[in-house]
Amino acid sequence: TSGTTGDPKGVVLTHKNIISNILGGYNHISISRRYNFLSVLPMSHMFEQTVGFLIPLYRGDKIIYLRTVKPTSIMGGLKEENIQSILVVPRLLSLLKNTIEKDLASKGLTSLLRFNLTKNIISSFVHKKFGRDFQMFISAGAALPIDVFAFWKNLGFRVIEGYGLTECSPIVSANTFDTQIAGSVGKVIKNVRVKLDNNELLVKGDNVFGGYYQNPKASQEAFKDSWFKTGDFVDIDKSGNIFIKGRKKDLIVNSSGVNIYPQEIETT
Repeated sequence: TSGTTGDPKGVVLTHKNIISNILGGYNHISISRRYNFLSVLPMSHMFEQTVGFLIPLYRGDKIIYLRTVKPTSIMGGLKEENIQSILVVPRLLSLLKNTIEKDLASKGLTSLLRFNLTKNIISSFVHKKFGRDFQMFISAGAALPIDVFAFWKNLGFRVIEGYGLTECSPIVSANTFDTQIAGSVGKVIKNVRVKLDNNELLVKGDNVFGGYYQNPKASQEAFKDSWFKTGDFVDIDKSGNIFIKGRKKDLIVNSSGVNIYPQEIETT
């Protein structure tokens, strides 16, 4: 685990854990043809390892690596290598959004986005920067702000948001190639089960780790009746779409007993 919000712990993942997640993710997103993937995230993260390397490898896709991941280098690589897909964290998607907006502003085009006709022209202009066959962003690692999702969607780009944890190898849920719902991390992938315990998301499946490295106390605390406790509060709608509300440890309960999720406030 990253240790950004607590003490770092070693997550013991087996071959079975990872293979299960590769097959589940592959079947869930359901991309029919082979793609050129651009890799820009650290390989030390399970998100990049599983979704950006192992699944494309299993599918027979091509993966392109850059010498530097500055926004200008990424934009150049997208076009030069005829990229169809790129894995991103929300922060990177926001940086690319800012790069596009600055480019449009320098040409005096930003204010024209509100008009449908000029929006189509601008959309075509932006798409050319990403190459002739670019298809989608795959986003995870943190909540994707609604305005960032809307920006790319309004320009005709597909943004597939998912959710996972290192302890789950890492994919738990994701939107699909055909369906993307703003604010949702999609539905649970095949062979993964979830349930709610006082609004906390619990996960079970072959993708879930068995415990932390040489840390029996933390391992025991991570499970409840063999279900892994994610530490995330969520809502699940009638269609099975998952909406992340915030981290359990960050929850604030005011004097009226109302639950306040800082993450929701930060992204509105």
